[in-house]
Amino acid sequence: PLPTMAQWQDVANSFAQNDPEVNAVTLTQIPPEMPDNEVTTTYDCYFEANVGTALPDLSLLRNLDPFVDIDATWDISDLIGGAMTLRLLEREGALWGYPINLKPDILRYHSDIFRDNGLASPANGWTYTQFMDVLTVLGSGQTDSTPFSPFGDANQSLRMLIAAAGSLLIDYRTTPVTIQFTTPEAVNATRNVLDLARNGVIRYVEIDSMMFDRMPIGGGVPALYTDEYGLGGVGVLPGTRENVYEPAPFPTGIYTPASYTVSAAFISAESLYPEACYRFITTIATRQELFAEMPAFRSLLNNPAIPLVDQTFYATYDALLTQPDTVVFQTGEKGAFAYHYWLDRAFNAYIINDGDLETVLTEAENNALSLQACQRDGTDFWACIRAIDPGFAALFGQGTG
Repeated sequence: PLPTMAQWQDVANSFAQNDPEVNAVTLTQIPPEMPDNEVTTTYDCYFEANVGTALPDLSLLRNLDPFVDIDATWDISDLIGGAMTLRLLEREGALWGYPINLKPDILRYHSDIFRDNGLASPANGWTYTQFMDVLTVLGSGQTDSTPFSPFGDANQSLRMLIAAAGSLLIDYRTTPVTIQFTTPEAVNATRNVLDLARNGVIRYVEIDSMMFDRMPIGGGVPALYTDEYGLGGVGVLPGTRENVYEPAPFPTGIYTPASYTVSAAFISAESLYPEACYRFITTIATRQELFAEMPAFRSLLNNPAIPLVDQTFYATYDALLTQPDTVVFQTGEKGAFAYHYWLDRAFNAYIINDGDLETVLTEAENNALSLQACQRDGTDFWACIRAIDPGFAALFGQGTG
């Protein structure tokens, strides 16, 4: 059961007592295996944690623009990440989900290892140069720890570091995204980061061909690892004391890389009570005792229900997202996972198989640009993939068609 279900029920009861049209709110935890079309025919509105880059079929959802347009409390300048956050919930020029929480992708550093090696805390931010200096110290034999151990989507972590090193392999700020794997800046920045993995400073295992890799923590007690800030993160590592790992943002350089998922609320297109749903959604958005993640709105960051240590990091992360050179590594573009797959394959070839970097990046770029060109002509996505990379299509059971 949801740990905060009692609080949810209190909020629902209070809402029903004070709303002019609602007599009762029925709360149910949606089974994770329930398909989207069944969710939207069963429930008037629903909350989804960690919304992915692919929203449900838009015909199942209610466009929220008519509601936010007349909502005096809606203020995009108060939304953390602003347009970058809205982009994750917008399709076809309309808003389909109401942002409730953010879950940033972060680094965690071992505070004892940093202290024992005379390294400054990166909790309030650091540059790519400072990050490299830290890895130099930690990889020099002065410590028995693994310097840096990416967890989860290692490709994402490496691409963010490559951005800080000087190049956006995928520029998520444009529509469609801009593919630039082979510029001199891209090759140099990629080599700079991937050589750390080649030399054992960054722990790296072959990225799974299905891309559902969740790279495990390994190699002893790492000095640094990647995590999500909120529920579902790594937690306390074996052999370490609680709270020894403290949060820090990714390093910054020519670009400031950031990545986060959004938790949001949606209204079913079939609901007979969309206005009441919207009022309930905006109510829960202000009740941060219901959640264990970063509020989506800046005005809620100092909510007393949020522990002080979380408030401190949230303020740091909010400031990072306001920087003019910040790039959020998320896109709603269909096919982005294919670009990531081809980069995964290139990284594997260079790090593990000693491949030529320019060659493997050129192959990945050609595939990505071919996919964009194919989709511009209106060709079905999987038909494009079958023509460009039949082996990739076969991984997903799309080898014929």
